Amino acid sequence: QEKNIVLDNFVINQWYRQLEGHNPFYMINPNPGYEDSIYNKLKVVEHLKVWRKNEIPVHLNYGTNPRIFPLMVLADSGYCFTWGNKKPENKGAHGYDPLNADMHGIFYAIGPDFKKKYVKDSFENIQVYNLICRLLNIEAAKNDGDLKVISDMLR
Repeated sequence: QEKNIVLDNFVINQWYRQLEGHNPFYMINPNPGYEDSIYNKLKVVEHLKVWRKNEIPVHLNYGTNPRIFPLMVLADSGYCFTWGNKKPENKGAHGYDPLNADMHGIFYAIGPDFKKKYVKDSFENIQVYNLICRLLNIEAAKNDGDLKVISDMLR
């Protein structure tokens, strides 16, 4: 509870018309004339990041889709936020910044195609599909991964 940020303490519900998302991430669609008010109030909240649509870091992959609301809010790792003075629903969440090492998965591989005792730096899960296709000797469908990113672990 001590790491829960209650957003109602900073943002008046008449300032926005729609929220989308779930802890630790929300998009906010402000009512006309309130975008700056919401942004400025949330910008100073500790353990919380707020971005305007055109400021969202590229590595979060939200791009310019018209369904992305004008404001995005993300809690720091280990923190959560709630609306409506509710208690946090669970003791864990996903959706934090993927650059945070706490959000990285563990990948173990053994077999004739892998180097022995090789340690690989973290990589995105999107790389696993191309690896599996390579191991099964099948052609990968078009995707966002690149086998070159992880080919160094192969013999």
